[in-house]
Amino acid sequence: MSAWPTVSLGKVLSEERRRIGTANGENLPLLGVSNAEGLHRSGLTRISDMSRYFRVEQNWFAYNPMRINVGSVGWAKGEDQTGIISPDYVVFSCTEKVLPELIYWFLKHRRGLQAINAETAGSVRERLYFGSLARIEFPLPPLAEQRRLVKRIDTLAAKIEEAKRLRAEADFESGILSFTPFRLIPLPKAHEPGSIIGEYLESHNSGWSPQCDEFPATNDDWGVLKTTCVQWHGFQSIQNKALLAGMKPRPDIVVRVGDVLITRAGPVNRVGVACTVQKDEPRLMLSDKIVRMRTKVTLDPNYLAAHFATPFAQEYLRQGKTGLAESQVNISREKLLKLPIVVPPIDQQKRLLLNINAIRERAKDLQDQQKLILPELDALFPAILDRAFRGEL
Repeated sequence: MSAWPTVSLGKVLSEERRRIGTANGENLPLLGVSNAEGLHRSGLTRISDMSRYFRVEQNWFAYNPMRINVGSVGWAKGEDQTGIISPDYVVFSCTEKVLPELIYWFLKHRRGLQAINAETAGSVRERLYFGSLARIEFPLPPLAEQRRLVKRIDTLAAKIEEAKRLRAEADFESGILSFTPFRLIPLPKAHEPGSIIGEYLESHNSGWSPQCDEFPATNDDWGVLKTTCVQWHGFQSIQNKALLAGMKPRPDIVVRVGDVLITRAGPVNRVGVACTVQKDEPRLMLSDKIVRMRTKVTLDPNYLAAHFATPFAQEYLRQGKTGLAESQVNISREKLLKLPIVVPPIDQQKRLLLNINAIRERAKDLQDQQKLILPELDALFPAILDRAFRGEL
């Protein structure tokens, strides 16, 4: 219910059927209407004779009779939204009794859409011409109150848009933050090849794709890693392939704490992903699609895993991949071992990793906040209009 008297829209609106009258449409811009953009310059090809097209002047409205029930209505708020529009559209203006802002918000708001759908219900093609629009009841406050409401709503809408802008900046910042940590890892200079990863490893090997008759039977509950266990955000041990009956575990490819794992075969976006095993993972073995690296004391395994995520390393890996389809590419272990790397003293490596973890946490916090804020912002303006049309704003 509203605190204001209601009137039919026909009392405050006037249909405008002013045909342009010339074949070239006086070279005025051709307009269209969409739910998202409202009135906008149309990219459709102009026909040879546009004399029957309707003129749209500033502060006038236009809509497609078959689309207004989903909020597809345009208001020529600015000069750049004026021009001509197809005679299939309905064009109307406001009388001096009502401000166009209120009409626009009403027709886009839940209350207006419900009234529109009530008028079109039962019609064969659900078209709403001006005669039906004119029957819709509209809560009409005095002009002074209309001006106050418009000013109040504009102020609140501006604050909502500013909040959305800040949220978008935060979204961008969180994306930058999630990428920034890898910029903290020193990179080889373009003119200096630097050291290669293979020089800083105690050992390296891949797993195998076992055959069921390769080893004697065992009763132990072992598994062979899937490549999906290796994720940028960490090692996921829960996904593995069960070791089939008749297979025996190989101690040389058992996964242990501190191992750096890199995928070397699979879909193009999965090859070159690296992580460090952070806790004991009993009864898990490497597959032939994963390379395991164990570092010397001079190279922190987490630093090595982070290095694989740098733009420099990813470009190196991209160029080293082979395969005929994006669904299945490979990179050799030898190519991985020759990846250039700058290795600062171990204490500096650990400081860099602390900075990386702090930035990652900040990015995660921002992303979590954004997930909570966006639905609230989207719901805020309709809630403001609810109050406005009830006379409570």
